[in-house]
Amino acid sequence: MKMESGITVHLELSTYILEYQPRWLVAGDKGTMIVKNFACDGSIYRTGKLLEKLPPKITETEAGPTRQFAPVPPGGIITEDLPKIESAWIDFYRNVDAVLNGRAESKIKICRCKPY
Repeated sequence: MKMESGITVHLELSTYILEYQPRWLVAGDKGTMIVKNFACDGSIYRTGKLLEKLPPKITETEAGPTRQFAPVPPGGIITEDLPKIESAWIDFYRNVDAVLNGRAESKIKICRCKPY
């Protein structure tokens, strides 16, 4: 999906996966987040200072936009723990229902975070 803001979203949903995959894989232009399971084990991967100086080279392909880097030197990627969030899963689904039915705004916002 290509959003009005220019953000591209690729979503896959299946209940029949024969090889284990991460529960969530979120990839952005400043990093990647992997959530391995319902226990929310996983990490956030961001580019370090070394890679900030590289201009992003994004190429449009039939499959969507892509960006390639040469092999990443040591220290080029920073790994962080996922933040701990105190919430019940049902709250997420209640918000999705309310958003889809025009009763609320989404609690999930696109972050325009600054890189390290």
